[in-house]
Amino acid sequence: MTARLPPPLAPGAVHVWIVARATRATSSRRALARVLARYLPAGTALQLVRGANGRPSLRGGLGLDFNVAHTRGRLAIALARGARVGVDIERLRRVPACLALAEEVFGAAAARALARLDEPRRSARFLALWTLLEAAVKAEGADVSQSFARYRGAALAAGEGRPPAIPDLRPFDAGRGYCAAIALDRPISSVRIFRAGGVTAGPKPRR
Repeated sequence: MTARLPPPLAPGAVHVWIVARATRATSSRRALARVLARYLPAGTALQLVRGANGRPSLRGGLGLDFNVAHTRGRLAIALARGARVGVDIERLRRVPACLALAEEVFGAAAARALARLDEPRRSARFLALWTLLEAAVKAEGADVSQSFARYRGAALAAGEGRPPAIPDLRPFDAGRGYCAAIALDRPISSVRIFRAGGVTAGPKPRR
């Protein structure tokens, strides 16, 4: 991981760190600790607490919120100040049951639209919608079953590139072979993606 300090994290901005995922959970926790330390005053003790539904947060984090997602080979860590952030990442792969899952989660119309696509586009499209929905649910940190129904319309709209609502949902480039998305409970002003070896500019805010 690069030692370069990140730029200031302004309100409405989201920073996402993409880390090659280690096989051991302890290594993932160390990666999270190193990233969080970059955004806190030197010497701040990292104390993680969990909410009623298990969503982790920083005790005394000075308004810094974070969320973590992992898939095979990648760890994604999203950060924001003064807002709740969510992130999800998936390795692109074939999802044999994607039509049944799409109908259950996103509705019959979404499933019919997916059925018109051939593989691998069908599974890729399903995973893109899934990451948008998961990011929204994780930002809220509420009951998963209730949140899926609440945010599926927002995920479908974001997947079609319609103007953002709240939560603001955005896909982002997690590297070849992956799809990923972030959510913020306020309008997103900018996204920056950090990788080993440097930082790249994320997608510009939609107008």
